[in-house]
Amino acid sequence: MTKWRQRVESKNLDELLSATIKAGMKMGAIRKTDFEHVNVDTTVSEKNISFPTDAKLTYKMIFKLGKHAKSHGIKLRQSFVRVGAMSYIMQSRFRRANQHKKANREIMKL
Repeated sequence: MTKWRQRVESKNLDELLSATIKAGMKMGAIRKTDFEHVNVDTTVSEKNISFPTDAKLTYKMIFKLGKHAKSHGIKLRQSFVRVGAMSYIMQSRFRRANQHKKANREIMKL
């Protein structure tokens, strides 16, 4: 359903929705009073939530802090981008292999 929705433009989706509503009103399945109060359920919609303990967030933070320091003229002896990238990759591999202690160690290194 998501791929189909992404292929169809939003303008066309509005037309499709209005046609569906008109058909429902013609059939008597819905009334105008049904639209006075609308409940919106967001449990199915995508959410951009990451926990602060996630390695992905930590790696992003390392990368952005390095850029921020560079833009303000702060010289760093080491940016930790390469070290962080390797730790990020390795923790992912350890998690996949169910080696959680090693994965946690790599996150601590991050």
